[in-house]
Amino acid sequence: LGPILGMAAAPLARAGHKDLLSLVCAHAASRLPHFAGREVAEIASAAVKAGLAEPRFLKACATFCAAAHSKGSFGSVRDIAMVMLALVRARGAGCRAEEVARAVEGLAAAVAPMLSQSSPPPRDVAELIHALAQSFELQLVATEAPLYARPSVEEAMCVAAEQARRFMHRSSARDAAMIAGGVAAAEIRMARSCQGVLRACLVDVVG
Repeated sequence: LGPILGMAAAPLARAGHKDLLSLVCAHAASRLPHFAGREVAEIASAAVKAGLAEPRFLKACATFCAAAHSKGSFGSVRDIAMVMLALVRARGAGCRAEEVARAVEGLAAAVAPMLSQSSPPPRDVAELIHALAQSFELQLVATEAPLYARPSVEEAMCVAAEQARRFMHRSSARDAAMIAGGVAAAEIRMARSCQGVLRACLVDVVG
């Protein structure tokens, strides 16, 4: 069921069938624990792009993503970047900022090992950097600290910046712009331990 709903979501959004996409979200909401990360990402991204505020689905999606690292739900950087950006855009429109922050933290913890152990496509890394940067000002109530100060988010951004440096020479203008914007936002916020990598990445973008 998950693959079918996941594949159906994007075409429904493109065709403007909000009513059918809403049914997909409603049907998936109680079944997400049995879905793969890619299917969850595809449905979430389609719903948010279509302007659908589906609180029940978005809350279930945030819970799914918060446990991403411990459950190994996601298999690619692309899917993590896609669902992260969807949830960040959905905050306040169906999902509380605290829920989104926990989801981003779980996704960041899951993506760092992927980046370290593989060489994902440049576009995927660029979109991840962009999605992480969009989440920086979210806060976890328990810590009262912005998300950019969380260790998992710092690590994910630093490892992503290192990856970006390896392929900067073959990045598209769009990818380079996303990388530059995200890394610049991180460089002025994150701890000194990350700043060397972030500055080197910015120099590579400019160069």
